[in-house]
Amino acid sequence: QRQKTIAHCIKTFKTWSKQCPENFLGKLYFLEAEQAAAADDHERAHSKYTAAISLSREGGYILQHALANERAGKYFLKRGEKDLAYSYLNEAMAVYEKWGGKAKSEHLRNEVFRPSSSTTAPSSTPR
Repeated sequence: QRQKTIAHCIKTFKTWSKQCPENFLGKLYFLEAEQAAAADDHERAHSKYTAAISLSREGGYILQHALANERAGKYFLKRGEKDLAYSYLNEAMAVYEKWGGKAKSEHLRNEVFRPSSSTTAPSSTPR
């Protein structure tokens, strides 16, 4: 059922993206990135996250820009690609703060950059 819902959403965003790419193409790429990440399609996930981040930045969609960076960062962290993950996550925190989401940025910082049993924090505090 979940895959049907995702496929339906992607199909809808493809239609909307053809009609108004400046509003919907970045969102479509984000959905496709999440789908590829869930399917363990690394190359496609990386490509789609990159495209989603770029289009959201260029379009001025601040929250979408932050969220795409956050999800990409968490995806790469899960894969063990810490340097790449921290780059995305630092960008997400900076964009959340620009948006006015200081609490969200701090929450993300505490979630990802504080030592726990599953991750190791980088040697220096981000930002």
